Amino acid sequence: MQRRVFLISLIMLIVAPLFFVGCASNQIQMENLNAPLVDLQVATHQNMPAGTMKISPNGREFFSNYFIVTANGDFAKAKYPPKRYQTRVVILGERRPYDVIVKVAVQLRNSNGNYETDHFNKGMARVISRRIQITLHKRLEHRNFIDDFRAF
Repeated sequence: MQRRVFLISLIMLIVAPLFFVGCASNQIQMENLNAPLVDLQVATHQNMPAGTMKISPNGREFFSNYFIVTANGDFAKAKYPPKRYQTRVVILGERRPYDVIVKVAVQLRNSNGNYETDHFNKGMARVISRRIQITLHKRLEHRNFIDDFRAF
């Protein structure tokens, strides 16, 4: 009997951490972005759905305005809908290469009229992260370091 309890405890110790580690992530992480921090901040600000509501004091965390998805797939500013979204983008790292995390929260209005986060939408986070990547690619494509360099 003690052997069986020991065996079950051992299996639980092995399986439990694998369950928590194996859970699907609800965010998109772009790793090893070798762009300047200013370019990352500008690309993030330009691609926030419905504009940027708040930026952290260090300029590394961005929150979008609350938005909805229209019928044609665009983003529009949310007035007071039953379901709204908010994007959070975090730039990680002290220096290049940077990692960027994109997370989109889905909030539902409850009976009191307050909003509560229901879940996170990974598909929408992927769309926003791709837009940021495209903007970064376009910014780096139009740079000419030799001709644009000013000595004085």
